[in-house]
Amino acid sequence: MNDGTLNIVVAGFPYNDINVIVEILAETATMHAIPTTGMSLNTRDTFGLRPSSYHLRLGAAAHGAYIPNGEGDVLLGLEAGCAARSAAETMGGHGVALVNTWQYHPPHLVTYPSVGWVLESLERLLSIVIPVDAIRLGELAGDRRIAQGLVDMSMLGALAGIGVLPFAAGDVARVIASRYRMVDDGRVLNAFHLGVAESEAMRRRVPAPIGVARRAAAVA
Repeated sequence: MNDGTLNIVVAGFPYNDINVIVEILAETATMHAIPTTGMSLNTRDTFGLRPSSYHLRLGAAAHGAYIPNGEGDVLLGLEAGCAARSAAETMGGHGVALVNTWQYHPPHLVTYPSVGWVLESLERLLSIVIPVDAIRLGELAGDRRIAQGLVDMSMLGALAGIGVLPFAAGDVARVIASRYRMVDDGRVLNAFHLGVAESEAMRRRVPAPIGVARRAAAVA
């Protein structure tokens, strides 16, 4: 909500780098004197996997780590079904969602909605829904042995590229570079930049960044 707080929901499965994404965003916010708070949420096992989400709140006006129902501003969906669950639980009608078009299919004979159906449902619920073919971006970035990390990093790049955050994509890239400086061929950072480039064309559809309340300057 535009009360000096930006409410971000990151949704996926435990194998997704949810915590890494949140840590990078929180560290970048700290560089800009933006207070952060957040919490991890899990649901019961679904076909052997436990859908997870993380609530991250940016801004001094945030009271409590939990995002109240209907007050989510931005949804980063690392898997389509997980994005739909989190949108129904937390997001407001004004919200913006970036959704990985990859989908987990349960290993059982059950009916599971298609990605197209999920995206159409999200479009009825939210203001803006941006599909991202993160699997393709992860493959472009390089090594299949760390493919999941590259896929998730490309989704973070897509989030940074649409301009909804209260800091620039370059600031996020600097934090990533500092965390992954031992990866000498830059695959992780490359995945991030591919995500940024993928979503930059969508910037005109997305509202300007919410003016988050920064930490008050210390009084001498």
